Amino acid sequence: MLPFAWRIRAEWGPSVAVYVVHNPLAGWGSSRGPSPDDLADLVDGIGARADTCLVGHSSGGWAALRVAGGCAGVVGLAPWLTGHESAGHLVGVRVTIAHGAEDRVTSPQRSAAYVRLLTGHGVDARYLPVPGGHAMLRRARRWHQITSRAVGAALGVGAR
Repeated sequence: MLPFAWRIRAEWGPSVAVYVVHNPLAGWGSSRGPSPDDLADLVDGIGARADTCLVGHSSGGWAALRVAGGCAGVVGLAPWLTGHESAGHLVGVRVTIAHGAEDRVTSPQRSAAYVRLLTGHGVDARYLPVPGGHAMLRRARRWHQITSRAVGAALGVGAR
């Protein structure tokens, strides 16, 4: 995720503070590592949720989507979704989900369906298919651009 942080810093400069949270033990949905509740506590410790946009990939995307209630925005990159995620907590949050169209690790179809569920609940949500798979290595610049622009839009910062 560091290249994403670098791109956001480069594009938005001092307008946006970037924090990188790394879960070295296991995926966010695993019983061996930190839980989404730990992530929620960390987000609350940063400051005002209304001025926060979360970004996460795979299980990190799932965790970010799960705890983003009250935030300005959330960007899920090829999020690991079960098909049983809730929507109501994201009302008022700008949601962007980008997913590799050929992803065989997590489901682009579930991501698209989740965005449909969210918009049905009045959430400002968009789904962006990206050529490639789960690792976001193909068309990396496109992934970084999508993420940085979604963060800027959620936080209301203008293009430099």
